Amino acid sequence: MSNKEESRMDWESLLCDRRLRESRKREYKGEDTFYESPFANDKRRIVTSASFRRLQDKTQVFPMNRGDFVRTRLTHSIEVATLGSTLGSIVGQKLTDLTSRQKEALPLILECAGYIHDIGNPPFGHFGEKCIRRWFGRNLDKLVLGDKSVKDILDPVMTADFSCFEGNAQGLRVVGRLHSLIDDHGMNLTCPLLATMIKYPVSSLEKDPGSDDIRKHKMGYYHSEKKMFDDLSQILGTNGRRHPLTFLLEVADDIAYVTADIEDAVKTGLILYHDLTDIPDDICRERLNSELEKAAANEMPDKEINAVQNFLGWLRIAMLHEAGRTFCTNIDRILLGTYNDEIMNERDYGYYEVLKFLKDLETEKVFKSPEIVSEEAEGGKYIDELLDHYIPAAVRFDTEDETEEDRAVMATVSESYMKKYRNQAEGADGKTALYYRLQLVTDYICGMTDHYAAGGWKETIDKKGK
Repeated sequence: MSNKEESRMDWESLLCDRRLRESRKREYKGEDTFYESPFANDKRRIVTSASFRRLQDKTQVFPMNRGDFVRTRLTHSIEVATLGSTLGSIVGQKLTDLTSRQKEALPLILECAGYIHDIGNPPFGHFGEKCIRRWFGRNLDKLVLGDKSVKDILDPVMTADFSCFEGNAQGLRVVGRLHSLIDDHGMNLTCPLLATMIKYPVSSLEKDPGSDDIRKHKMGYYHSEKKMFDDLSQILGTNGRRHPLTFLLEVADDIAYVTADIEDAVKTGLILYHDLTDIPDDICRERLNSELEKAAANEMPDKEINAVQNFLGWLRIAMLHEAGRTFCTNIDRILLGTYNDEIMNERDYGYYEVLKFLKDLETEKVFKSPEIVSEEAEGGKYIDELLDHYIPAAVRFDTEDETEEDRAVMATVSESYMKKYRNQAEGADGKTALYYRLQLVTDYICGMTDHYAAGGWKETIDKKGK
């Protein structure tokens, strides 16, 4: 067997139903027992979790928007899960060498991955991530413990975890570690599901945004989850490469967010029907015009909005089928780990120009709009305020430099996060314990909803002080 063949990932390992911790007891007792796929079991663990529920009050695009028609992070995640499941079924039908069990597993794993792909995001959307990175970039040099800079105490990979903070890595930490107080396995989800959500299988020191290899564009796990990543890599045979289903999760996420953001922007008036008429595809233009004619014929009250909604519904399915074709066409390189681009790239993907047009329109009309810029800036102030309040106290907490004020500040951190910190820090050396204390704060903040981060935490402090 050649080296090339030896390095090829195989579906039997990639879709195994192992968990990092095997179940200690039967899931069901008594006479009423039934078989449940491990991946269906994953879904139940996810959708009944507090972390998943909190997504209902986290920003998708429109920060702090109380309207009942635009997407939250929860509705976005449900849409990604739905599109992911559809894409898994499409691919399962095209890959003829898969077993029936493997074909059934694809949509289930991708559905679950859609539910959790943003579960680690902080309040105020991706802008919240930028704010955390910015804060640590500005302040790590200024933080001092004893007579040493925090940056000098920590290893480079530890400091990079904060200055390069990523919701993707935080998501792995949430489901793989933080969820459960019993042990360090979190929700204890199946290995293929955990690996699928790791879009960038590199550490904070290995990331390279300018690389031709997409897996290096961001970090995918923190130093604290390095062993978890290594265990997954060994069990599944990915050996540091992307799990193939990660490519499909990325497709579902991209299609869901860009089409949904366009739809929400049309509803809020930031984008008009006319803005879409230059879409660079003859079939798309004809379909958009046809939907407007049908809306007019049916005397719809908001015919242009109705036309855009129906057009985007059609486009989602068309883009999914094209992505399934592209994935299967390149499956050999994907399994070898040599396919280093997105599925929806300029070279391979038939709707690339359409996708680019929509993303450019979204950037110009939505992300640069005064409303969004203003609300993002407001959200950034809240993140800064939280970090300013908690991080200096966390640096000194549990050390001989700790003050009474530090203890009072840290006493307001959620007890569940504090317990997780205690479990991890027990027996750790000084720099590792400091690293965990900083994570305690970012874990706590990332678990907040938008409105709790915008002031609710202060009300909690006031109540505890009474």
